[in-house]
Amino acid sequence: MAFLKDDVSLKEREEKWNNIIQERGSKLINILSAAPFELQVQEPFFSLLKDGMKTIEGRCAVGKYNRYNLYGFLC
Repeated sequence: MAFLKDDVSLKEREEKWNNIIQERGSKLINILSAAPFELQVQEPFFSLLKDGMKTIEGRCAVGKYNRYNLYGFLC
């Protein structure tokens, strides 16, 4: 009987995780598809941004960089 209980519990947890992934994954897709710009970043700064080690990228607000919003997200 304990085996059946563990199996049900595992299926319930799997279902909860699938729901979380569907909900938050679709939010993430919406955020990524709404990104209005691309920003060219060279190594090693790109890897640092990608890995979350570097959380801020500053640029002078001239030329094409004028269209970026303060505190905008890089995707």
